[in-house]
Amino acid sequence: MSDGTEHINRTSREVSSRARGESDVKVIGLSRRYEVPLAELWEACTVAERISRWVAPISGDLRLGGRYQIEGNAEGTIEECVPQERIAVTWEYGGETSWVVATLAHEDDAARLTVEHLAPGGAHWEEFGAGAGGIGWDLMLLGLQFHLQDSEFRGDPAWLGTDEGRALMAASAEQWRLAQIAGEQDEKAANEAAVRCRQAYLGE
Repeated sequence: MSDGTEHINRTSREVSSRARGESDVKVIGLSRRYEVPLAELWEACTVAERISRWVAPISGDLRLGGRYQIEGNAEGTIEECVPQERIAVTWEYGGETSWVVATLAHEDDAARLTVEHLAPGGAHWEEFGAGAGGIGWDLMLLGLQFHLQDSEFRGDPAWLGTDEGRALMAASAEQWRLAQIAGEQDEKAANEAAVRCRQAYLGE
């Protein structure tokens, strides 16, 4: 698996707060360009067999209103699906519900994917900050890049324990630390949360 430095550099990240209904949520956002046509990117993000190659095995009814289950990870409901434009789902994991919105768009002769994960704040956010979810999304979007480069690619969780995998997670944690400071201006809290998040991911 090639070095993830290019992925880290090509991905933009943003952390913010937003109202959702009567509640405030924390938002982690990622955006990057993929050198493929929009139709190819859409298929890679919506066809179960392809999702299973770069995320994890996924099952369920992958259509509007249907339920999905990612093996060993989240499950949820598909709340919105606008072909080649937008997907919105609930993200149910660990007894909590958050929301994921993926937006796709043409960009010259390529396509851009923007992901926003909206989650309640609270103790988990205060302890681990934006990197808790952000690092996982960085890993998934890197997997998507490898899948688009090689349709036979299948992610290997053991890679995370390699020097390259650990370096990528450390670099991702640093970028999310910076994004959280830029978005929330509480540098001390962001720094402390980033240390705890990195330690949790790397087992330090």
